[in-house]
Amino acid sequence: MESIITASDSICVVLFVLGFIGNLLGLIVFSSRRFRCCSTYATLALASFGTNLIGIIRYALLIHSTTRRWLSDNIVNLHWITCKIFRLSSSIRVISAWITVFWVIERFAYVTSRLNLFYNRGEKCHFFGKYKFLCMITIALTMVAIVTGPNVFFYELNLSNSNETNSLAQCTYDNQSVSSMWRHYFEDLTFGPNYHTLRCLFSEIIPSLLVALFNVGIIGCILRTTAHVRRRQQYNPSNTVSMPIIIGSSTKTPTSSPVYLFDRSQQSQRQSSLRQVCLKSSSNSNINVPSWKMSWMNVVLLLHSLLFFLSSCVASFVYFSTSDLKLSHLVSVTILANWSLNFYIYCVSGRQFRLELKRIAKLYIRHIRKAFVRNRYSTDHR
Repeated sequence: MESIITASDSICVVLFVLGFIGNLLGLIVFSSRRFRCCSTYATLALASFGTNLIGIIRYALLIHSTTRRWLSDNIVNLHWITCKIFRLSSSIRVISAWITVFWVIERFAYVTSRLNLFYNRGEKCHFFGKYKFLCMITIALTMVAIVTGPNVFFYELNLSNSNETNSLAQCTYDNQSVSSMWRHYFEDLTFGPNYHTLRCLFSEIIPSLLVALFNVGIIGCILRTTAHVRRRQQYNPSNTVSMPIIIGSSTKTPTSSPVYLFDRSQQSQRQSSLRQVCLKSSSNSNINVPSWKMSWMNVVLLLHSLLFFLSSCVASFVYFSTSDLKLSHLVSVTILANWSLNFYIYCVSGRQFRLELKRIAKLYIRHIRKAFVRNRYSTDHR
């Protein structure tokens, strides 16, 4: 048992360091200029990396034996508010799972042309698109209230007798004030209307099934469009997607005319509007007839979903197969590994992701050099 604890502590430290650095870099990458054109994708990616970062801190503190005792003795069991916050922090897994679901659904709606047409033309879908973040937040808060609401409400600091003379305050529910129904809800480990079943359903099973379903839809759409493009290339190999070119008017206005500046400003406004229409039409044409290569954003999301699906399957299998505490501890390590290794798998798989990371690194290095040279120049001329 001691060897298992030592190995778990060592793995926890490594995963914490890797996950903290990786998720910070992920926040920097997805907040870059490249993702300003797809705000929903970037927002959900940032939310995913943010929740992963919080989850890594929480699970690392709970998995490591030393920090777990320190957290229990010095923070959780000292104040009423820290007890409530600790119980509320267990909802990080639920929030992370449903952010992944929303991320996959958003990407599925983007890569599927039929859904894009319905999304843009339907009034009800336009209403949903306008308030989609509000809908996502409402769904996530509903799941959090269902899973962790009773824990936050009933759990508080209660005295527990460690021996005949001493009593310690622990963050738990009061057996005397809580009814037998709620005690059964918190303590029962079998499949049924209890806390463990609801947590497994709303944070593992249902999100993993939705993620798998929409990922199959994304892959099917990519394969269908790839086959369509290849068939077009076979029938007409010289057919290429060309960018429309807008040619301005060739009429000239004398510079001595008093309305020359006014006409020139109107002409520049018309040309800028025509360029915007040109770019929109070209982007729509590229969406309707995509390249045979899969977008690196799709690769990133599919890998993220695959890691989440595997960790959810492991957690669900352990829950339905056994209630061994050692296996439950290993499930927590698996969830921590899922949150920690996402960024590095993105770097290994996506060339564009690595190029974006290099571009941001060069940009920060350039700014640091400029600041260093400016500071050195100011000190030399004092």
